[in-house]
Amino acid sequence: MSGDILARLVDVTKYFRQDQTEQSLLERIQGTGQDQFTSIKQVTIHLYKGETLGITGIKGSGKTVLGQLIAKVVEPSSGKVRNNVSTFLASDRTTTHSVSQLIETVLLSYNIPLIEYAELKTDILTFAELTDKDKTKVSDLEAADRAQLLIALTYFLEPEVVIYNDLTRHLSVAFKKKFAMVIDALTESESAVVLMEEKPELIPYKAHYVSWLSHGQLRKSGERSEVLAAYVDYYKRYEAVRGTQNEELFDLDHKMQRQSDEPANYQRVTRHMKTYMDSDLKKGLLTSLVLVGLSVLFFILVLKGVQYTPAVEEKPTAINQQQVVYTDKYALAVVRKSSPITYKGQVEAQLPEGSLVEITAVGPDDYRIAFEDKEMKMVKKNLLYINPAALYDERTFDELNPYMYSNYVNFHQFFNGFLGASRAKVEAGLYPEKRQRYVIKLTKNDIYLQFNDQNQVSGLRFPMRNADKLKKKFGIKDNSWIVKVDNGYAVADFESDMWLYFRR
Repeated sequence: MSGDILARLVDVTKYFRQDQTEQSLLERIQGTGQDQFTSIKQVTIHLYKGETLGITGIKGSGKTVLGQLIAKVVEPSSGKVRNNVSTFLASDRTTTHSVSQLIETVLLSYNIPLIEYAELKTDILTFAELTDKDKTKVSDLEAADRAQLLIALTYFLEPEVVIYNDLTRHLSVAFKKKFAMVIDALTESESAVVLMEEKPELIPYKAHYVSWLSHGQLRKSGERSEVLAAYVDYYKRYEAVRGTQNEELFDLDHKMQRQSDEPANYQRVTRHMKTYMDSDLKKGLLTSLVLVGLSVLFFILVLKGVQYTPAVEEKPTAINQQQVVYTDKYALAVVRKSSPITYKGQVEAQLPEGSLVEITAVGPDDYRIAFEDKEMKMVKKNLLYINPAALYDERTFDELNPYMYSNYVNFHQFFNGFLGASRAKVEAGLYPEKRQRYVIKLTKNDIYLQFNDQNQVSGLRFPMRNADKLKKKFGIKDNSWIVKVDNGYAVADFESDMWLYFRR
């Protein structure tokens, strides 16, 4: 072990909140509905190069969510997660992909050269003992087969952090020996390994340190012999009541602590009553109170015959200056530089470069944008205007391939298949490296999936190659170029040396 930290969680808590639309207005105001569940509470762990950390705990202790937090699949409600290295979350899940398709998807996400696919896929199938099941849907495999496939992928890809979530119980005695060899190989290459097990079969002789997770909280951490001795006694007592009426009462003290002591940003107790109001509800109630107050004041002034003249310097208004005129027009625009989108003068969101927006009207200095079922505004200078009715040049992918990022070129049909897909589908079928509200970057790939206000993929953004040759080939004089390609549009931005592909 080198002592270098690859990933860390510091005082991390994760809540899962109930959708408030399922609560009544009275429940939302008074806070009487059960609107959250604490899955992980104030957990701190560090993953070091060349170390195997064992995390043990019974079902429902929070191991799965903890693994997702380490891998940054979910964001913490509070606390900090630091993980900027390649991470593989090996957790049993099903997909409609075949075994072969899943392997190719993972290889693609790890930026493996296309020329190596065939040999590497054969090696993975052989190691996983699935050579005769390459066409089988992953969802149709036995749990043991899925576990063997995940372990084989980690062996050949060697991610810097690997999280194995409760796989050992599915393995045969022979494959457990293979698994132990894989763990040794990963730690020797200075990867950090996390072994999550309810029944710690590999933990006693593979983990350098062990943390015991109980009801979302770290019960005990330290040397494996010390921690496992306490956990084994605990587990025997749990097994004795498992499946009986006493199971709900087992370890009740720690279970109750899981939901107690909420941090300040989740407390809902005020001086006189419990209250929870989301921001939209607060704005609505405040606006209503202001309007009522103004109406009462106006009524009083009218009754008293008082004329009100403000004793302040007159400022331009819609009455004393020419009103801004907008021309209705449907068009699209690409955000060329990260820009705010505003509603009634307030910033609603910061849209990243490559975002695609719908224009509904054109003003002198800005566009009116349809966003989240509202009419918002964005300044023109950072947007590239696209008229869907215009007669743009038509090209083929074969013509443009020499000027596009190779991984997109080789798999453009695969990537284009995600256009219009939900965020959930993307995260289930791909392996994102960086996640933001409006953009996701794929692991070890310079491919970005742009999301719209409906949380659907609106476009694919990737690097440009041979920009000067592209300009010369097609006689391009401007800093941008828009062409129709394969029922969609390709936008070349020569200032950022990036392409955006989208369909309408």
